[in-house]
Amino acid sequence: MKYIQLLLCLALVSCQSQSSPPAPFARGALQTFELVERFGISHPDQIVFFDLKRRVDPNRVAVLDESGNPTPFQIMADGRLALRTDLPANATRKWALVKAKPGTTTASDLGTVEADSYTEITNSLIGIRVPKKTDNLANTPSPIQGLRYRDGT
Repeated sequence: MKYIQLLLCLALVSCQSQSSPPAPFARGALQTFELVERFGISHPDQIVFFDLKRRVDPNRVAVLDESGNPTPFQIMADGRLALRTDLPANATRKWALVKAKPGTTTASDLGTVEADSYTEITNSLIGIRVPKKTDNLANTPSPIQGLRYRDGT
């Protein structure tokens, strides 16, 4: 995985913080990030990492894409910012790390359904059904009762 990330960063040339004046979506940003694809190669959806200038509390920041929409992200144990993106040929992707109120979250399609004997956890990509705790050891269900795939099956 590190080899792929290294190749991606080498191919992108600009896998780092942006130093030019901030775009309108990034006004007041703590830091901005940019990926630039210069070789005409489309890169698939994957996790990319950015170095942060300073440590931040992940509960007090948000990452906005260039349209100003919140983007899911993670602050890694080593202090880097991780986010998931693709990068079409000759394209540029930009993000801004901004202050956010504690408890601010990115919209999610995550849902749960509680039934007498199971719980379903689903999103737009997959769903899983797991049994609820039981004391009936003579009839213990398997830990995963079912999976729902993206196509609904």
